[in-house]
Amino acid sequence: MDVSSRVLSELASREAALDQQIEQAREEARREVAAAEQEARRIVSEAEARAGQLQAEHDRTLEAET
Repeated sequence: MDVSSRVLSELASREAALDQQIEQAREEARREVAAAEQEARRIVSEAEARAGQLQAEHDRTLEAET
């Protein structure tokens, strides 16, 4: 194998390794985004429930005052 063939082979090997690292990073990013979206849904759900509780308390307070 001549020098240029070895260089090209080494470059191809490095490119394949980088492609694999990129794909792993993308997959990790997808998992992190999914986890963040799930957490956001949970937070919104809790906030909506709390807002409902506060509204009910407020309505009861107004009703008691009248």
